[in-house]
Amino acid sequence: MIIFTHKDKEYPIKNKGEEITLAELDTITQISNDNTKSYYTRWLNIIEFLGGKQLANVISDKGLGDYISHFEGNNIKNDIVNTLNINGKEYTCELEDERIVLLGREIAKIEEYMKKESDWASYLFAIVYKEQGINSADHLNDGHIKKKLSLFKKNVTANIAAPVIFQVSQQIIENVEKMSKAIKEN
Repeated sequence: MIIFTHKDKEYPIKNKGEEITLAELDTITQISNDNTKSYYTRWLNIIEFLGGKQLANVISDKGLGDYISHFEGNNIKNDIVNTLNINGKEYTCELEDERIVLLGREIAKIEEYMKKESDWASYLFAIVYKEQGINSADHLNDGHIKKKLSLFKKNVTANIAAPVIFQVSQQIIENVEKMSKAIKEN
């Protein structure tokens, strides 16, 4: 948390990954990806979302720059957490040599959500982390995914989610490029 002071009034604003929920990360991502807005407007909208409209209205250009340089909400440098314990249940992701292992059907499901959901990153996270004791068919059931989605949005923070979302997104991009190339060559 950073505290900005303007005319003797303090304005707290979240800036660390452990302070930002997965649901908030979804909103930040949507704001960041709004190419109809200028970069300044996007960052002011993020500041308004995380710190309030009053702060967004009084923050100086120096304060804006300071906040941007200290923002860690989308830090992808953290290690991927293999196991999450939430409300007494264990959720795991399979790792092999620090790379997330996903089945083809899981990636296909993630791609479907990427195309139709604005909060696709949370769906991605809900597919990557499997509830122990659930078979693979139930794991990919939309109802089960939405149940985990709701749970994870409230209980998972950006410092845990961002590295997972980034790595899986990169894996999907790599595979789509290979598929595209193979189609062009045939």
